[in-house]
Amino acid sequence: MSRKFTKVVMTAAMAATLAVGLPAAQASAIDRLGCGNRTDLLRLVYGLEGKTNTCFANAGKISTPGILYLKNISSGNNAGFAEVVSNSRWNYNFSKWHSASVDIYAVNSVTIY
Repeated sequence: MSRKFTKVVMTAAMAATLAVGLPAAQASAIDRLGCGNRTDLLRLVYGLEGKTNTCFANAGKISTPGILYLKNISSGNNAGFAEVVSNSRWNYNFSKWHSASVDIYAVNSVTIY
């Protein structure tokens, strides 16, 4: 074998070894979307009168400015947490198929596992 060919093969083998040994980075594919009649989505009901709905799907984290006066959370087929502000900043954890009436001032972000 020529030296050039050997060098190419060794470089490719080394790259493959490194690629296999490194963990894949988690992609943030969370989507904010309309709720419709779906029950499998994370649904946040908010607003002074509690009439505004926003839903989320897929794993990841998303900033949620503008979600004020959270009245209800329904997790659907999702688990994770919402970073909320209500006298102090804390995480509201939710498991799959969780539903609750709440009184939370603001939601800063949503994370779905």
